[in-house]
Amino acid sequence: MSSKNNKHIKNEDTVDTVHADGSKGTEINREMITADGMRVNHTNENDTINEGDVKNEIYIPHEREDKQAEEREDKQAEEQDEKKVASLAAVWPVIYRWMKPYGLAVAILLIFIAADAVFDWGLAFVQGFFVDAIQDGGQQRLNSTAIIFVAILGGFIVLLAMHRYVLVWLKESMHRDMSMDLLKLLNRMPYAWVRRQKSGDVMLRIKEDTKHGAEVVEAIAEGVTVVFIIALSLGYLYRADAWVAVIALISSAAIWFTARLYDERIVRLSDEVESREGESQQQIQQYVEGIPVIQTYHAAPWFLTRFRTQQQSLNRVQAKLQMMLSMSDNVAMAVFGLAQLAALFLIALSAARGTLSPGMVVASSLLFELVVWPVLGLSSQWSQMQSSVGAFGRISAWLERADKMAEKMDVSKEIQETNIQARGILLNRKSDEALDVATEKVPDQVLDKTLENNLNKTLDAVGDSERYKHEPNNAEKQSPWGALSHEQGIAEQTAYQIKNQESELVMLRLRQVTVSDEESGRTILEQITLNLVPGELVAVVGASGAGKSTLCQVCAGLIEPTTGNVMLHNKEVTQYLAMDSQSTVTYMPQTPTFFTGTMAENIRLGRDVALDKVKLAAEQAGLHEFIEAQEGQYEALMQEKGANLSGGQQQRLSLARLFLRTSDVYILDEPTSSLDVQTEHHVMKHLLTFMKGKIGLLVTHRMEVAQQCPRILVMDQGRIVEDGTHEQLMESKGLYYHMNGKNS
Repeated sequence: MSSKNNKHIKNEDTVDTVHADGSKGTEINREMITADGMRVNHTNENDTINEGDVKNEIYIPHEREDKQAEEREDKQAEEQDEKKVASLAAVWPVIYRWMKPYGLAVAILLIFIAADAVFDWGLAFVQGFFVDAIQDGGQQRLNSTAIIFVAILGGFIVLLAMHRYVLVWLKESMHRDMSMDLLKLLNRMPYAWVRRQKSGDVMLRIKEDTKHGAEVVEAIAEGVTVVFIIALSLGYLYRADAWVAVIALISSAAIWFTARLYDERIVRLSDEVESREGESQQQIQQYVEGIPVIQTYHAAPWFLTRFRTQQQSLNRVQAKLQMMLSMSDNVAMAVFGLAQLAALFLIALSAARGTLSPGMVVASSLLFELVVWPVLGLSSQWSQMQSSVGAFGRISAWLERADKMAEKMDVSKEIQETNIQARGILLNRKSDEALDVATEKVPDQVLDKTLENNLNKTLDAVGDSERYKHEPNNAEKQSPWGALSHEQGIAEQTAYQIKNQESELVMLRLRQVTVSDEESGRTILEQITLNLVPGELVAVVGASGAGKSTLCQVCAGLIEPTTGNVMLHNKEVTQYLAMDSQSTVTYMPQTPTFFTGTMAENIRLGRDVALDKVKLAAEQAGLHEFIEAQEGQYEALMQEKGANLSGGQQQRLSLARLFLRTSDVYILDEPTSSLDVQTEHHVMKHLLTFMKGKIGLLVTHRMEVAQQCPRILVMDQGRIVEDGTHEQLMESKGLYYHMNGKNS
């Protein structure tokens, strides 16, 4: 294979895949190296290879799935979950999940609930006892009994206070746990899913739904208390007058089922109110964040008109909800009034017949109310429980999504492990065949020497930024396998890959990555195949909308490709974000994010790092002098959204975070866009030193920054159209050449 007769040197990688449905497929990835050292990736999807025909191919694990249909199904499932009306039976496992850690508190609460029920029932019983005692004229008995009852009353008051304390503590503990768990869940969910959620809805889930969900504890406690009171009261009424007990029971059932006629509409309207309140909160948030634009563009009338329309819609739904609640209460009160008249009539007849004493008349009247009236309260508690169930239903939908995502990741992991095993078997078998072919045609001393030389070349290339500075018009030097024939070169390449599989695993490998917009179907990235190795900081340039930021997010594992995959350490890069351990990938977004706390805390972001290291990172980012000049220095408080920092200072603080982290891969999206030339030079000097031995991808629109990187990718319309060093790209006079103004 001679450079004089061939414009390109071609390396072929056969890709053996095992898909989720168990089917197998093979692709050929061809990496074309031009004579001047530039690389062009090409995949012929129509090339197929039968396993029995393969003699000299390299099998590389690769997973290619069409995820568009799956994403559409996921989105439809989310929409169905939002429309679905939750039931207590459906969400009880979720409620139990957060109540289970507090089993002892629940058991103690049940004891207090029983004491509460006995107290309410006992008050009616005691009043009847006093009336009979007065009529009997037992003054001494009355005094002694009163003292006993006062002492018992004091004990019950203490128990009721403890009952309230335990109930509030349990409710707030569950509220705290649910909020924490949902925040952890958000951290584990795919970034694309999180980005799809409305910020107002997210706030409602974490703030309001967890609050309403925790209130289910109080609703259940009150409901159990009412049931105890009704049971005790019915027992007394049955002994006094069975008919009164029957009327009380029938009336309670009538009130209960009448109120239930409105439940479904109340729950549906409550969900609609929650949704519209989320939209309202989102609009308020947008208004506060957009004050500079709203003021300078005089956009307040336009925004307030939209907000008024949204609020009017919310008010209409709220009015419907209040009317429905009012109708439910009024109908229940009407049934209660009729039942009470009937019960008093029967009690009066029994008293006239002499079957009830005056004290029993008083007690029966009060206990009838204790049977029927609490049902009204129980109905109210049931409505509150339905609100809590709705909140748990929305929380449960998030949990189900998280479980499905975890299941998908487990399946993906199994597929990858299957591919790895298949690769090992095939490599071992093919290497034996290929080496046999090579040793037949090449003397041992020549093969050994060539293997040694090429091994040294490749190992140097992996850790050396000079990898892409090839000598022009010398294709044999550019290709590690150029000294041998094609057949012998394949054999040598196979042997080398077997010896050096571990070094391959540290690569960040993109294989046929395509990303499409879920809503419009527009292709953002198209068929990106790319290898990033330690020791090189790769610059990415291109026009706005070329896909640079999306490429960063894909490499960082924040966005899952529509097709293709991104592998690091033989795992999908998205799996690292789901791990609780130290992240293997560090991503610096284009827009910095800040948190309440000190300057040092905003640099550390929770890491247990000594202040000296924090200062060193700030020095590398060119921020140390500014922080030292502040009152409190590194303990100076950060204002909301970093308002006390300029745009350049915000970017430097974000860079300090990056310098403080230890990761395998660093993704930087426009890290110097807000810096002056002098600071940019300082940062790039430290960044190039920092990136030695690490994988780096840097998006920039400044050609001066790109020129300092040993490798440059040029993107256009979602594709990598050029790949090489600054000198090579300028010599080729392509898109990069024109971006540099033709004179750099």
